[in-house]
Amino acid sequence: SCHKQELAFTDARARGLGSTGEEHPRGPMTLVNIAYSPTLTWANPLMTTLEHQARVPIFDDNPIELGIPSISTLEQRLQAVPGYAPLFAKAFPERPEVSAQGVLDALSASSTFCTDTSGRSGNALANSGA
Repeated sequence: SCHKQELAFTDARARGLGSTGEEHPRGPMTLVNIAYSPTLTWANPLMTTLEHQARVPIFDDNPIELGIPSISTLEQRLQAVPGYAPLFAKAFPERPEVSAQGVLDALSASSTFCTDTSGRSGNALANSGA
């Protein structure tokens, strides 16, 4: 993963690497407190929802991050992993099928809970009522 917990949910690289080894023009942003950030990528200030941003590393090809060409490819790969079906059913009882939407929802939710209230900016966040 390019977002390692022990590295403040970054990879500590100045420039990230995609799954193909392609070097990116920027390093991955930290996920810490990302739910409170007004923009979610270095390159697109208009990207303001975690649900939309979660698609970028999966499907975009400039630069290639995960290199998955389509939703159907992602779903086929996930459905082929033994044990994922019961995990999706447990996480999403209202729609238990293994799906790309489930992955996007899970990524968005997990990013929301990646918070740190220590330090100056974290204390301001903790005291803001957010």
